[in-house]
Amino acid sequence: NSYIRKAVGIGRKGIEYNLQALTFTVELERPLGRRAFQRYLDDGNPLALLPTFSDNHAVVVWSTTKDVVEQYKDNNKDNDD
Repeated sequence: NSYIRKAVGIGRKGIEYNLQALTFTVELERPLGRRAFQRYLDDGNPLALLPTFSDNHAVVVWSTTKDVVEQYKDNNKDNDD
């Protein structure tokens, strides 16, 4: 998808994992110390905890199936009131 990559003839090879990500910010009890953590869940998909510019917060990135993402999106619509 890069114009420069295409212009110089560099190919691209990719793998479709059929995953989507849910992301949200959490407040921490103690700082991560600028470290990131990643674990693989029982279904084999990764869950990551990433530092932010705030020592008191982190971002969670949960890679999962489209069905699970849609389930959480639908639940969130109920809480918009």
